[in-house]
Amino acid sequence: MLERIRQARGSLTSSQRKIADYVLGHLEEAAFASSVLIARRVGVSESTVTRFAQALGFDGFPALKEALRESLLGRLRTTDRMELSPGSDGSILFEALRKDLAVLNMVLEGPPLREFSLFVEELSRARVVYVLANRSTYALGYYFYFYMGWLGRPCRLLSGRNELYESLLSASSEDVLLAMTFPRYYRESLEGVRLARGLGVRVLLITDDYMSPAAGFADHVLPVPTDFVSFVDSPVAPMSVINALLVAIASRGGHAVRRRFEELERVWKEEKVYLEEGWS
Repeated sequence: MLERIRQARGSLTSSQRKIADYVLGHLEEAAFASSVLIARRVGVSESTVTRFAQALGFDGFPALKEALRESLLGRLRTTDRMELSPGSDGSILFEALRKDLAVLNMVLEGPPLREFSLFVEELSRARVVYVLANRSTYALGYYFYFYMGWLGRPCRLLSGRNELYESLLSASSEDVLLAMTFPRYYRESLEGVRLARGLGVRVLLITDDYMSPAAGFADHVLPVPTDFVSFVDSPVAPMSVINALLVAIASRGGHAVRRRFEELERVWKEEKVYLEEGWS
């Protein structure tokens, strides 16, 4: 894919060459960025990005983006990621922080405000929220589930294929499945999303892009870009968005949430859950 861009560079317009140079130098970002974001990065119009894709033989930018993603992710195995690791401890630290900041800046430049509001609305009114998050994404799912418990909201964290089927068969149209999946996409997560959709359960999907394989089975998609450092997938941007969802849901609870927290504080103090001042 990159060689195809290099070969076509000589026949492109000056504005299109800027896009080509950006893609060649920032493949990881370009593979997940929107056409609007790329246009901003390069300083051209969004229509120029579309024409750039067409000049490469694609119908439009989405098709080009899919090809870039395949180039980046389809062949990037765990062993390949290891080879991209910086050398020294210091450079690893700086590279990890730089990548996380870059992804967060991508979110800030085009935050999915409409999708975020839809998620808050759906999660706030759901009878039960089922959370589907597998493998490394399980940490994100548990984090959301844990704090929904603080809010006193009915929430179930699904783990394993058997529990997935049994739980979703008990769900209703008043319930919501919150699924999280990122590259490399886990097959079981896709199966869960497809099953929930077939059972009439509303599906909310947090994933890296609208082109995620699970997106076609979701009622609403909240796109959050991610990146990786060596073999480790970084959850920084999705975690930030989940934090925002929890705060927004809590703010809708008003006095009821405040009373809930006061009761929790009373129980924590009685049961000595947290260390008090003067502990030795």
